[in-house]
Amino acid sequence: SVSITPKTGKKLDRVITLILGVSLTYFVVDKFVLEPARDAVKLDAVRAEGVEQGRSEDLQT
Repeated sequence: SVSITPKTGKKLDRVITLILGVSLTYFVVDKFVLEPARDAVKLDAVRAEGVEQGRSEDLQT
């Protein structure tokens, strides 16, 4: 009888490598592509809030 262990081992290696590759790709995209966009949106919101607070403080004095 012929052992299927080497074939199964190679398939398992490929699946693990694929999962690690997909995980790494997700991390890189999230960290370096999506996060700067989220930071830009937050920065715009903070700027708008600061401008609005400045206007309301000017009206009070």
